[in-house]
Amino acid sequence: MSSLPPTVQPSPDTDLTFKYFWDFGEHVRLVRAVMRHQDGRGRWIYRLLVAAMALVVALALLGSEGHWGATIRELAPWVVLFGLWMAVFKWGVPFYSAWSYRRTNPCVHHEMTRAVRAEGIQLRCHTTATDMRWEGVLRAVETPEFFLFYVSRNCAVQVPKRAIPSSGDLTRVRSLVRHALGSKAQVKGSGLAA
Repeated sequence: MSSLPPTVQPSPDTDLTFKYFWDFGEHVRLVRAVMRHQDGRGRWIYRLLVAAMALVVALALLGSEGHWGATIRELAPWVVLFGLWMAVFKWGVPFYSAWSYRRTNPCVHHEMTRAVRAEGIQLRCHTTATDMRWEGVLRAVETPEFFLFYVSRNCAVQVPKRAIPSSGDLTRVRSLVRHALGSKAQVKGSGLAA
């Protein structure tokens, strides 16, 4: 029990281990959830780009001296390219992430384990074992499908809820996360759940 905060003591109630197999569609949804719940500073760029494109279109139309048809025809290819570019980031990046993960990570064919404990979170598969202490978790977010443990603004480790076998275990995970992270835990029952 070295260097555990005095408020977090290990017990059989706080040793929650869950096993599951990787799923392509779930990985796509995971990346979308991480992007959706990432620190707000990472999302402003998309809003800024949409606002900039709207401003360019508005200025072009205002400066067209009543020749809106010609201006719209000139702008249309650029607006379509911009829309495609934004769509790639919204839908293409999560799909590519799952495709790449499947091709490069040998763990996808084997059982994965997540253990939520008083000391932190353990991630295991047949080639990898990682221990993450609670001090290394910036915040936790509960979504309808995952518990996301952010280790940076844009990177999170997940515990899929489908791996948690009972509502009692789900409640114990929430309680442990809330206890370990305090106000940094956005889980049900804390008033901060997403």
